[in-house]
Amino acid sequence: MNDIKGFTFYKSYYESLKNLKKNDKNELINAIFEYVFEEKMPNFNGIKKTIWTLIEPNLNTSKNRSNPNAGAPYGNSNASKEKQSKNNQKTINDLYDKDKDKDKDKERENKREKIVANATPPTLAEIISYANELNINDEKYCKKFYNYYDGLDWINGTGQKIKNWKSIFRNWIEKDNIQEKQENKKNYL
Repeated sequence: MNDIKGFTFYKSYYESLKNLKKNDKNELINAIFEYVFEEKMPNFNGIKKTIWTLIEPNLNTSKNRSNPNAGAPYGNSNASKEKQSKNNQKTINDLYDKDKDKDKDKERENKREKIVANATPPTLAEIISYANELNINDEKYCKKFYNYYDGLDWINGTGQKIKNWKSIFRNWIEKDNIQEKQENKKNYL
């Protein structure tokens, strides 16, 4: 007997065994248990040998994982890692790494806050000037955009301050062009 407490029995084992004759099925199931828990190697022929050949590698993997005395195989990256204590307490290095992650998260949040703080809403004149750069000479159109977002206090659909109004304006134009094309299609039909 070995120290293995359990193993994984996959659905594919069941699928392979369920259509066998009752005696063959029982023989294979017993062979699985004896192989895992008593390390007895079965000797099969025919279909039972074929099924065993397919199941055995998974059983070996499962045995290795379940064996409390087995460490990570030589060359495995886990072999060099420090083992945690039996009650699964974190090591000092684990806690230190979490502190580093928290610091990085705080830095990212501070950068976001600075960007939002520097995001000042545009004036109507700035929108008109930018529209002219895009070859749009329609003050009424710019005023419509300005009034819409000014009414929302320059907050986007997710409740955050708009950081890049030029990008929002370009999307506004593109959306209107798509709607205009769809309306033209309706008029032609």
